[in-house]
Amino acid sequence: MNSWLYWIILGVALMVLEMVTPGIFVAFCFGLGAVAASAAAYFGASVLVCWAVFLITSVVFVLIARPLAKRLMKGESRASNVDELIGMEGMVTQAIAPHAPGSVKVRGEHWRAESAEAINTNALVEILKVSGTYLIVKKKETQ
Repeated sequence: MNSWLYWIILGVALMVLEMVTPGIFVAFCFGLGAVAASAAAYFGASVLVCWAVFLITSVVFVLIARPLAKRLMKGESRASNVDELIGMEGMVTQAIAPHAPGSVKVRGEHWRAESAEAINTNALVEILKVSGTYLIVKKKETQ
């Protein structure tokens, strides 16, 4: 089998590896380097030249493509899951005392809640933080 074919197989394998694993775009760049080395081998370059082409083009692709991919993939960060609850409003469904947790309904879900102050049933609360499976709340100021 010709050496250029080995380089093609290596290049395709590295590109597939990049697609099936969560990576940082490096394997794909090395796959492109292997394809470049296969082109050099196809035109009769020596093994040493093929390795040099592989390494140089791979490094160049990493230096150019990775920062570009990171910039394009960067989205605005936003809170997810329970962190989204912070700052939201809830309704007390079971009274809360300073050392006795109660219950709060937020977005249709019931949560155990704690507060430094006593809060009666049906009062509106603001969620300050999430601590494990408990919400830390304070009584919402009425306007």
